[in-house]
Parts: sequence; structure tokens; C-alpha cells
Amino acid sequence: MKRLRLIFGLLVIATNCLWSGTTGKLTGIVSDSQNSLPLPGANVIISGTQFGAATDENGYYSILNIPPGEYTVTVNYIGYAPFSVSELKINIDLTTTQDFPLRPQAIQATAVEVIAEKPVIKKDLSGSQLSVSSDEIDILPATTVQDVIGMKAGITSDMGIRGSSSDQTVFMVDGIVQKDARTNQPVTGVPLSAVQEISVQTGGFSAEYNNVRAGVVNVVTKEGNPNYYSATINVKASPPTNKHFDINPFHPESYWLRSYLDDELCWTGTDHLNSYEKRNTLAFGGWNSVAFISMQNNNPDNDLTAAAAKRIFEWEHRRDGAVSSWDHNIDLGIGGPVPFLVKFGNTRFFLSFRDENRPYVIPQATEGVKERSGMLKVTSDLGQRRKLALTGFFSELSATASSRSGYSGYMSNSYDVAYAVASGDWSTPSRIWTDNYWSRTKVYSDMLSAKYTQMINAGTFFEVLLKVNSRKYRTGPGPLRNTDAVYELFPGYFVDERPVGFYADFSNGIDGMAMGGAFSTGRDSSEMRSYSIKSDFSSQLNRHHQLKTGFEFIYDELHMDFGSYVKPLPSGNYWTEFRRYPYRLTAYIQDKLEYEGMIATLGLIGEYINANGEWYNVEFYDAAFFSSSYVPGETEVTMTKVEPQLYLSPRLGISHPISEVSKLYFNYGHYIQMPASQNLYRIQRYSDNRVITMGNPALPLARTISYEVGFDRSFNNMWLLRIAAYYKDVSDQEDATSYRSTNGKVSYSMVTANSYEDIRGFEIELTKMRGRWLTGNVNYEYRVNSWGYFGLQRYYQNPADQREYEKTSPSQTTALPRPRFKAYADIHTPLDFGPELLRQNPLADWHFTFLGSWTAGSWFTWNPNWVDGIGGLPLQNNVRWKASYNVDMKISKSFPISNNAQIKVFADINNLFNFRNFYSGSFYDFFDNRYYMYSLHLPNDLAEPLKYGNIPGKDQPGDYRKPGVPFQPMEYMDRINFDTDEGNEFAIYYNATDKDYYIFRDKSWTKADDKWVQQVLDDKAYI
Repeated sequence: MKRLRLIFGLLVIATNCLWSGTTGKLTGIVSDSQNSLPLPGANVIISGTQFGAATDENGYYSILNIPPGEYTVTVNYIGYAPFSVSELKINIDLTTTQDFPLRPQAIQATAVEVIAEKPVIKKDLSGSQLSVSSDEIDILPATTVQDVIGMKAGITSDMGIRGSSSDQTVFMVDGIVQKDARTNQPVTGVPLSAVQEISVQTGGFSAEYNNVRAGVVNVVTKEGNPNYYSATINVKASPPTNKHFDINPFHPESYWLRSYLDDELCWTGTDHLNSYEKRNTLAFGGWNSVAFISMQNNNPDNDLTAAAAKRIFEWEHRRDGAVSSWDHNIDLGIGGPVPFLVKFGNTRFFLSFRDENRPYVIPQATEGVKERSGMLKVTSDLGQRRKLALTGFFSELSATASSRSGYSGYMSNSYDVAYAVASGDWSTPSRIWTDNYWSRTKVYSDMLSAKYTQMINAGTFFEVLLKVNSRKYRTGPGPLRNTDAVYELFPGYFVDERPVGFYADFSNGIDGMAMGGAFSTGRDSSEMRSYSIKSDFSSQLNRHHQLKTGFEFIYDELHMDFGSYVKPLPSGNYWTEFRRYPYRLTAYIQDKLEYEGMIATLGLIGEYINANGEWYNVEFYDAAFFSSSYVPGETEVTMTKVEPQLYLSPRLGISHPISEVSKLYFNYGHYIQMPASQNLYRIQRYSDNRVITMGNPALPLARTISYEVGFDRSFNNMWLLRIAAYYKDVSDQEDATSYRSTNGKVSYSMVTANSYEDIRGFEIELTKMRGRWLTGNVNYEYRVNSWGYFGLQRYYQNPADQREYEKTSPSQTTALPRPRFKAYADIHTPLDFGPELLRQNPLADWHFTFLGSWTAGSWFTWNPNWVDGIGGLPLQNNVRWKASYNVDMKISKSFPISNNAQIKVFADINNLFNFRNFYSGSFYDFFDNRYYMYSLHLPNDLAEPLKYGNIPGKDQPGDYRKPGVPFQPMEYMDRINFDTDEGNEFAIYYNATDKDYYIFRDKSWTKADDKWVQQVLDDKAYI
């Protein structure tokens, strides 16, 4: 629903912020403007920095390792007028070309000063790469890096890229990888106040990037200025409000409470309702029946009146699900010279901090997600050509765990909570009204790094990076329940605080709702630490070749300790615990070739992986190891050393500038990635020692072979059209294969690498990069995913069971296209627009930013009668959900209050037009889902082959009844026999024979009123 967020921020603006981490290159020719002859020995200086170079005998110069940003570059040569170019843009990992035609002083007595043109086409970019500056971030309704990049083509808000999941994406901060060694998930949380630019490569990343298959996200952060202090404070907050439409489960008229609280139902029950009303009403026998049953035993202590039973129910369901805390995001940063140390190498710092609170749609074990993170970067120039950067990062997250088995993961948004609640069946009430069905989880992350850069000359430098990062999980139950009966519900009847608090033993409420026992089952106290050393060397060998090479060594300490625990059911408990110390070494070499009509990057990376240990050498159905016969410390098990693995992966990227305003590009590469370590080394057993899941550290690494071809074209030096097509061939992808012995004593799943996937698609993107009144981006992605597996996913020791399984086991899915459209537009007033009032321009610098998205629905299988598909195999993915769409808006205005400070006031409006998108996981149970699907009037060509009796129409899963309209059932009949057939007086019947509508009243059939029927159809009252 529509939510308005008002934000007040104080922004103290700093200039000349230096970008660190990944860098760019500046090259060009210095020549005589009269005769175009090269000028050797000319001095090229980047003003305000220590960067510079002298031209060679061909007038060529090259300067490497320049932090991204805008600079002024000046050229001096004896006998010629100085030539300066300002606002020259240096981009991450790209080459900026700037030629200098010098004029003899006899002709030009004064210095020449020009403003650099900002080319729309980046000629040496041979893949899909996008950059988002801090200025762009400032106008967006975004609070995280994921929010910012999620608007771009091929990228989702959780960092999934081009159909690949987020665990295949590398997330870097100033070139430093931030990844959870346990799950491969990116460790984000960088405060946006620290961000200078975000660069995302969705295709064609070079050989220097390892352990990645989908894309590279590099966040370049700010450095403090050694000459002055600056600060930025952003506060976004919105008051507590519902995050859903209509009533929530805690409302007395909700599905979960109406049967127990409504006076028309709660005393005598729901049996008197008609069959259609029963579908939308929770079955209940009534409080009178509960009271009667309570008096049938010989214990007078539990005798209850109907009113008393109802009061107990109200106490056990007293939880108020309304959002009670503010959504907020506090993001601040401060930078400047380090006191007492600024004289030593211009030592400066930038400190940033972020605090975010995101309440859930309804509260769970926690009210929502709370996250804090901070980052400190200290930079010092150790000499004219040496630089040292020290970086520290921490984050702390508190949320409700999404797994009851101790695995990592937490509920991060409304969809996660809705899915967790709606998928519970009999346990759904416990998921709503207790605060301990799920465990609470906290995740702590920290990182320390030191990066040393040494410039050997203008064209050669090397870097050395030392890094250590750790991650801790703490998952378990919340506070214990106070079992003292101190609350008097009615005279003489005292109860404890149930269902609040964790209670380890079984406990049920008066309606049968579980309030203890298998609650907060997930436990996790795992810890990981990684150490790495990385070095890179880069040299401009000559005008056409830039060599880059390097290596990285990573050593992991994995201490996994997680599982599921239920006190009254010890036989069902299971646990995983191991200590592993794997390491890996990568080395790469690449050459960047730059010619007038072609820029190419050729690279090769070698990756050596060593599990650094032994593994179990057992047969698939070995009962001594896999069954409850196993005795720790006594059962003999053969161990073998895990052999190391070596992979070589080529990378190639080619850019072919067709003209000054267009180019073609192509890239190809092999990319491999480590599996998630929590699966790789796992042996999970029940308390009776039966194996549930077994890892495999000798697993081959997942490989993606990627191809991309693209075309860029600029218009009027402000519009950029990009068209790209890609194909990803994925093999050896992690999955699980199950094994079951004939007697059933061995039954487990093993981590395998039998899955494959084909991902192909294209993207069209149009960007208006500059404009006095308007900038923006429109992009469309069409992508098709298909996947399958080699071999089988299940193996039975019994040949008969194996044959039966193989009869109905497809090994590949059908291709599933799911197009996406995204756009944003920033409509703004120019800085000089309107009259000046009290030294302010009240009409200037207003920004109205709109973000829109449209995503085609996902596919699923609707086959109620199990009709065979092609080749006799089960029908799959024949129906898709309705597309989802949304528009957000941000309004902002800056008010300068001094030369170096301004206040910005802005408002974020989420879901501007109050669009309602149906959530496919919101059904109560299997039958609720079926009733919904049967009620839809699907197109005949889709429903007729399913043979279940469908009223033809244009409905699509995801359609819903018009809000406020009562339910009016409609039923299909193939042929109504008006003499003998009987119907339900509450329904409208569709007669397939004459395609008309009828009602059954007073034991006779009559034609339904056409206007009434049309109104029902228009309102979709039958859903």
C-alpha cells in the first residue's frame, strides 16, 4: 500500500573527494597544433595530485592507477602555451583518452583552458558495465546498495544477476571482496554516506576476478580531505503503519479469529454455514461445545463456561500484530585530516555509520530486522609514490531466522514473512500468535585490511593487500516464558503469560494451538574467519599493451556448529559440527591491447583449491556408517585424502569502435566458483546417528561459460542506447542426490554437482545521461532459463523402486521466459531557475524522481487431474502468475545555508498508485489453493486440456475479487438437465451447452439476470 516517508537530512558538502581502490588510466598524444608533429618530453600533470608523466618520442603519455573522479590536467612544454583540460572524467578499470594540441607561444601567448567533453560511449569497455555516482544515488529513494543497483537491467534487488542467484555475485568495497565463506552470499551493509560510486559488471569481467560466476559489484568509497572536515547526515523515517492492504490476521473479522469471536458463530459453531461459506471460514464447534466437553470428566478444576473458554482464547490470542516501531534509516559520514597525523603523509580518514530498522508485515520472533554497520578508512601518503590505506568494517544484524534447522538465513522482507506464515497448515496459528515459533538470529561481521600501493613510474605500479574477515552466527530461542500463574482472567482463574516466551515442553492452547515443544528449533553458533594476501602488478609496456598480473592466497577457518533441537522429541534432533581449514591460490595474467579500431583484453586465470583434509570412503548404502548402527569413536571408517583441484579459465573481451558515437563488443569467459562450505563439509546426523545429509569436499566446482555480444550508440552526446545479448552455459552446479536402502535403514541425501542450466536473454536499455530538465533510464530484459540434471536425483537399492521412480522423473525443465521492465526518471528544475528570494532560489533544484517496474509472473503447474504431458511425462509449468508492477516516487529540494552546507528535505512515496500485487504463497492450505484455482475463469485453450470443468474467461492466477465485494460462487456444469438436476441456491451456474448462466431457486432452474451476472463478472466476485 502507499507509504509516505518524510526525511530531513543535513548535508555538509565536501569537494575534491578522492576515490580509492580500483583505478583508471589516462592516455593521449601531445602534439603541435600547427603541424600535428609529436612533442616528446612534454610534462603532463594532474592538478592537485602527485600523478604525472612525460611524453615519449611519439608524444604519447600514459598515467596508471588514477583514482576515479574528475580532474584538471595540464600540459607544459617549452615554447608552447600551457594547455589545461578541466572536468576530465576517470572511470574505474577503463582508459580515458585525452589529446593535447599545443599552440606555439608566438601564436598563443596565454594559457589555453577548456572543459573536457564527457563521452557517452566508453570505447574500451567490452562488456556490460554500469556506474552509479553519488549524485545519482542522492536522487533515488534508496537506502542500500541493493536498492540502487536493483533498478538496472538484468539485476534484482537481492543482487541476482541475469538469472543467477546472489551467491554467484562478488561484492567488493574498494576492491576488497566481502563474502560469507559459509554461504557465498555477499556481505553488504556499506553506509551509503561512504559511497562515491557503485560499479556493476554483469558480463565480460576480466581475469583478475576469481570465485565468481554472475557479476561483480564494486563500491568505491570516499576518502577524507587532508585540508578540512566534512560531514553528511541522512535521516529517513516513517511512522508505524500497516504494510498490507485490508485487515490483518489479528483483526476480529479475520479468517483466523472470526469463528471464535463473532457472536453469530462462536457460541454454536460453524456447522450451519453453507458449503461456500465454510470455504472461507475456519471450522469450529463453538464455545458451548468446548464448555460441555470440559465438564465431562471428573476434574472440576477444569470446568469452564462458554464465556470463560472464550476469555481464555482471547488471552492466548492477545498479540497485537500492528507495526509499533518506526521504519528508519540513519546514515552518517564524517571525514577529514587525522588530528596530529595530518602532517605525516596527509593522513586523512572517513568514518561512516548506518542504523536501519525494518519492521515486518506482522511480528515474528523479532518485530523486524535491525541492522547496524560502520566503516573507517584511514589513508596516508608515505611518499611521493607510496600510499597506505587501512580499512575496518563491522556489521551487526538482528532478525528472525528463516530456517528451523539451524541453517543461515533470516526473514528480510514482507514476502519472507508471508511465506513463513502461510506455509504452516496446522501450525499457522502458532506462527502468528506466538513470539517463539522461529528462532532469533544475530549475525556479526567484521573486516580489517591494509592496502599498500607503490608507483614505480607513471606507467607501472603494484599493490599488496592483507585482509582478515570474520563472521559469527548466534541463533536460538528468545527469553523463557514466565510460567507463574499471576494473571487473573476472571475471578479465581489464574494463568501464566502464555503464549509469550519460549517454552521447551509441549503446551497447547484452548483451541489446540501449539504454544511450546517444537518451537525455536534452529540453533547455530558457527564462526568463520578468512585470511588473505593479494598482490597485483600493472605496467603500460608500450602504447598498445598494458600488462596486469597478480595472485591471491586465501586460508579459511570454518567452525560449523548448527542443527535442530526439540527437548520432548530427542529422536528427531539433528546436528552438524565440523572444523575445516581449506585454502586456495589464484594467479592471473592479462594483456590489454589498445588500437585505433579495436581494444581487446586477453586473460588467463589459474585457481588451485585444496580442502586440506580427509573425507569418508564409504559405499552408498553402507549401513554401518549411514544407519543408526554407527557408533562414534567405535565404528571403523576408512578415510582418504581429498585431492586438490586445479582449474584454468580463459577470458576474452573485444571492443570495436565503429565511430565516435557507436561500438560493437563481444566477450567470452570461463568462470568457476566454490560451493557453499556449510554444504561441502557437512555430515548431519539424527540423535540416533542416522545420516540425513552428507557433503563432499571433492565436489567439482560449478562452471559458467559465458558469451555476450552488444552494441552501444550515443545520440546528441546525451542519450545512450545499449543492446546486449548473452548466453550462459552452467554445469557442475551444486545439488543434492538421495539414496535409500531396501530396508529403509539408510536414507540420506548427498551433495552432488549434477545440475546444469542454460540462461539466455537480451537487454535493451536507453539512458538520458544529461539534461537540464530530465535524466533517466528505461530498460527491458527478456530472459529464458531452463535447467536439469545428469543422471538421477534419487537412487533406490531396490531395483523395482528405482524403475518406478525413473518412469516419472523428467531430467529437464521447459524453457521459462520471464521478461522484466524497469525505468526511472528524474524531472528536475535547473539550478538557476526562477527568481531569487533572500539569496535562495525557491523554484530551483527541485527533483521529482519516479521509479517504475514490471515483472512477468512466475510459472507453475496447474494439473488437478494429473493429465499427462508430452511423451507421457507429467505436465509441468503450464500456467503463470499475473505480472507484478509498482511505481515509487521521491520529491526532494536542497536549501543552501552556507558556502559548504545545505539542508535537503525530501519525501519517499512507496507504491504511488496503490497497486495490489497478489502473493502466491498466501493460501491457508492445499485446499484453499485448489478452491482459488477452480474459481478462476481461465482461457479455454489453457484449461480445456486439463479436463476439470472451467468456466471460460480471461482470468489469470493473481487476479482477485474487487475489494469490498462479497463472494458470489459460480459453478460449471457440462449440461444442465432442467428436469432432474438440482443446484445450490447460493451459486450461479454456467451451462456449457448453451454458454449461459442459471440459478436454482425454489427447486427450479431459471435464467440468471444478465445485468447481475455481468456485474459479478466485472467485479470478479466469483473468486
